[in-house]
Formats: sequence, structure tokens, C-alpha cells
Amino acid sequence: MLAKLLEQFPVTVRESEIGELTDIPVPLRGIFESVAGATLADGFYRFHTVESARRGNVASAKLIKGFEGRFSVFAFDWLGRELAVDIRDGQLDGKVICVDPGGGEYLTTDCPLSEWHDAVAGEEDPLAYPFYQEWRAANPSAGPLGYRQAIGYKVPLFLGGEDEVHNLDFCDREVYFELCTQLAHGARKLGVGETVQSISFSG
Repeated sequence: MLAKLLEQFPVTVRESEIGELTDIPVPLRGIFESVAGATLADGFYRFHTVESARRGNVASAKLIKGFEGRFSVFAFDWLGRELAVDIRDGQLDGKVICVDPGGGEYLTTDCPLSEWHDAVAGEEDPLAYPFYQEWRAANPSAGPLGYRQAIGYKVPLFLGGEDEVHNLDFCDREVYFELCTQLAHGARKLGVGETVQSISFSG
């Protein structure tokens, strides 16, 4: 289920420390054994290591109520979005969700894990590869994304930011996710007509 993906988006680098798979849910162990820590197409798509998956699960649970114990991450994309699969009730082929810090929400895909990577490599294009290419074209000297980097929204979409290249910039992936989480929780508390007056970052 990875052959088409790896042909379309070759591995450009791989992390050396993968970690022990003991705590990885059974449905994801095959992926971790094959491609844990792999970066595809200079950062378009990246597979978690055991440790980065642990941190990704913690971060996703902070943003999305009910995530913990129901879903488990396995990869993340260039926009810092976490890809996770439904592991409830011992499912072996649960559906994939996309936890989007820039949107302050998660998106359901209705795509089972067994079909997800073919979808990413196919015409469905759930992770907006042409947008990634557009950003690359606008930033020709950017170079490959580091494993801890993402291209984040300067103004998150949930605060009215535009889904355009000019609203994107390099960021530390985990810091960006945490900042978006804090902003999203703050925005959810706003009443009708209220606006964000100031922003402070803790942690």
C-alpha cells in the first residue's frame, strides 16, 4: 500500500533514530517498520518516528477534544497537518483523519488506512500537492524541509488568514502547532462580534 506513494514521491532523507515499536498500535506497525522517519519529496510528506508520533498524539489531543485513545498519528505533511487513523475497538483498517493546526480543526477523509497512500499519490490529492509546488516555485531557494520544520500560515485560517502562498512561511512544526492550538482555543471562546485584541504565547 506504499509502492505507488513512494514511486510518486521518493524518499529524500530518513531519520536515523526510529525507536522501539512496542507502543505503536498494531494497525500502524507495518508502516513504521517500512518507512518510519522517512521524508518524501523534500518535505511534502513525512512519516513519524516513534518519539515524534508520541509528541504528535499529545499535540493533536490538545487541539481536538476526544482524540486521545481514539486515534493515533503516523505521518504529517508540509503544512504541519497530522495524519492519524481511527484505532477504536481494535480496528485494523480504520479511517484516516487530518488534524489541521492552521484550520484549528480536524477533517475526516472517509478513506481507510489501506487506501490512504494511494489516494495521496493519486488524482484525489487530499494534501494539495499542486499548492506545495506553487509554494516551492515562489521560494526556489527554500531547500528541503527539516524534519522539525513546516510551512505554516502567518495568519491561521480560523482567524481569517488567506489560503494563499503569501500567507505561508517557515516555522518550527511543533511550536506552530502549539501556537495554533492556543489561538484556536481562545477563538472558540469569543462571543458574537468579539475580536482578538492581543496574543501571548505560553510554554
